[in-house]
Amino acid sequence: MKKIVLSLFALFVLSVAVKAQNTGYMGRYVLFNADCSISPSWIHPNPLSNALRERFPDKKSAQKYLGLNYFVSPNIEAIVWKKGTVGVGYNFYKSPFDGDAPRWVGYEYSDGDNTYYDYGSEHLFEYRFTGTITAHGFNVFYKQYLGNTRAPMGTFLKVVFDGFFYNLDHHDASGNTVHPDVAVAYPDMAVNSGSLFGLKLEFGRDYFFCKFLRLSTSLSVGTTFGGFKSIPSFDHRYDDPYGHTPNSFARTRILSAYWFGLKVGIGVLTF
Repeated sequence: MKKIVLSLFALFVLSVAVKAQNTGYMGRYVLFNADCSISPSWIHPNPLSNALRERFPDKKSAQKYLGLNYFVSPNIEAIVWKKGTVGVGYNFYKSPFDGDAPRWVGYEYSDGDNTYYDYGSEHLFEYRFTGTITAHGFNVFYKQYLGNTRAPMGTFLKVVFDGFFYNLDHHDASGNTVHPDVAVAYPDMAVNSGSLFGLKLEFGRDYFFCKFLRLSTSLSVGTTFGGFKSIPSFDHRYDDPYGHTPNSFARTRILSAYWFGLKVGIGVLTF
């Protein structure tokens, strides 16, 4: 991940150097931004779940409709021509998640010379779990200003490519994680890290104050390139309940938070 971030930053610096002749806004063309994107979370656990249960213990509707996902994405942005900017930044995402990943495991025994598998002794390991996913990553973007505007203010369209490198931990109601026999028979059940990439389009507006402070608001839609395996159907059942893993539920959790967002950001025009 460090190599990817350094490579993106190098490309960003190069693009600024190539466009150094651009006058930008009042002779300055680099902004430092602090962005946060939120989206509703009516079905899945979210960072506010525990607080909402404590605040509204008997109000399920409040727990459902006040739940929010969030992504934090500080970034550096450069004006590369009068109608466009480019940028590179960091992504952070953290959320609880849950799921059900049952597995049938048979009984193996040995007579000293040979190992036998007894299909008649299979039993079900019912693994209903809760956990937490934590993701760090990067984003790169191009922003095109529309109509009678000039970068870095006005109405814009923004194309963003995101990368997430995540880790997860999980356990059942008794505090136990995946049973060792299940992990041996199904190695994918023991996968607790991975990466996921996404692409989204933002439509929004930038407002300038005091000649150096910028407020940004936007709406985004997009998708990750993965994470669809553990999306529930409308009757909350799955086509193949034995094909899901904690990792697949974690990837779906990122997708469900990513596909739609409302962003608010504050930027400072520096040099």
